Amino acid sequence: MPGRSHPRDDDPDVPAQGSATRKARLREPSEASFSPLAALTSPCRSSRASAGAGIAPPLTGVVVPVYTNQLPLPPAWLTTAAPVRRAPERRRPYPRHVRGVDRRGMGALSLGHLAADLSQGALPALLVYLKPELGLSYTMTAAVVLVATLTSSIVQPLFGLWSDRRGAVWLTSAGVALGGAGIAVGAQAPTYAVLLVLVAVSGLGIGAFHPEAMKLAGHASGARRASGMALFSTGGNVGFALGPLLVTGAIGGLGLHGGLLLLVPGVAVGLVLAHEHVRLEALVGRREQTTTQARPADDRPGAFRLLLAIVALRSVAYYGLFTFVPQFEVARGHSKSYGNSILALVLLAGVAGTLCAGPLADRLGRRTVLLASLLVSPGLIVLYVFAGGLPGAVAVCFAGAVVVSTFSVTIVMSQEYLPTRVAWASGMSVGLAIGLGGVAAVVLGSVADAVDLKAALIGTAIGPALGAALALGLPHDRRERELAPASLS
Repeated sequence: MPGRSHPRDDDPDVPAQGSATRKARLREPSEASFSPLAALTSPCRSSRASAGAGIAPPLTGVVVPVYTNQLPLPPAWLTTAAPVRRAPERRRPYPRHVRGVDRRGMGALSLGHLAADLSQGALPALLVYLKPELGLSYTMTAAVVLVATLTSSIVQPLFGLWSDRRGAVWLTSAGVALGGAGIAVGAQAPTYAVLLVLVAVSGLGIGAFHPEAMKLAGHASGARRASGMALFSTGGNVGFALGPLLVTGAIGGLGLHGGLLLLVPGVAVGLVLAHEHVRLEALVGRREQTTTQARPADDRPGAFRLLLAIVALRSVAYYGLFTFVPQFEVARGHSKSYGNSILALVLLAGVAGTLCAGPLADRLGRRTVLLASLLVSPGLIVLYVFAGGLPGAVAVCFAGAVVVSTFSVTIVMSQEYLPTRVAWASGMSVGLAIGLGGVAAVVLGSVADAVDLKAALIGTAIGPALGAALALGLPHDRRERELAPASLS
């Protein structure tokens, strides 16, 4: 009947059927809602429906009950698909292939850092034996350390620029070998002038190694920047600690000619790095697929300059302890071996501090860890000078741990402040800024000659105290973490 879209019980065109059948028909679709899937599964279809749909004749052999002029609904298992559950997407701040530390690459670089800094760590212990042999004063002794520091520090920014523009992986192996050769032959120096030249050659090799190695270590660190750089710095700290022990064993047993044994670590590790040359070059491309690329607008030169000043002030304490702790113990009446052993313990404590400071910096922030270390250092140094004995030895070991621990942290901060010039920033923070601390060591040597070693060591505590005041002006770490993926492109 007109105006009615569904049949009723009193409709004369609808045969009498059961209630269930009538309800089923009410749910069935009309020809207007024709489904190709139903047509394919039904052999009984009116010619009018086939013509209207414009499809081929139906498949035969399948019996599906239908009603006159009505098309059946397809089976539920053909029309209902099980819901697909998709795991929620988690945003990754770094691609999967850069999240972890490349252990083999980092191991090779840390070994190279060990050999390079072993040459530096051997110098103060070597001067204990060369001082009476060549008749050196405290000022002349500090000047030798200054020459080694300046030659390595001045060239580091230059090698860093070279590394940023062209890349120079070969500098890692050549620098380590040259650094070991200079210090080994320097133990045989007949005069003070020759000693200065050979120490300068050693410093040149060490300065060539560090910028490229630090850039590669950043590539190998993945997302955990401070933790990875802490592993790299640990190699250097172990080398510094082994240097005095190796000098004491070699020269103490064989005389100054035993200093030639210092050539072995540098040459051996240089060969290892040359063997790993291809793998180290591959590290450079490890960050090329990061989600963010550094831009010149991301550089923060003001914060970088402030960081350089802080590193230089921290280096006053570092080089003061590094240069004068063995001499101070000898002046107190202890043996030369005892003084070198205390220095080795100080540097080994620095290894432990570095391993702790890296993860802490990733968790708590670089600025927080750096500021805390600068605040604690002065009191520990003063306690060492006045306490003496076992309390003094414990205090100086803790001072070494606190001062050395943040070297890796400031390297990462320098790279984050200048993400477009990573190697140059590393060379400036480790080289030039630390070299300025070496200049302060010469000034402290003059204080030791004019007054005494106690006054010189107290003067070393002034550096970190001033550095703590400047550290309050450093920016917080939030922006640096955002730029972390782009720091090493």
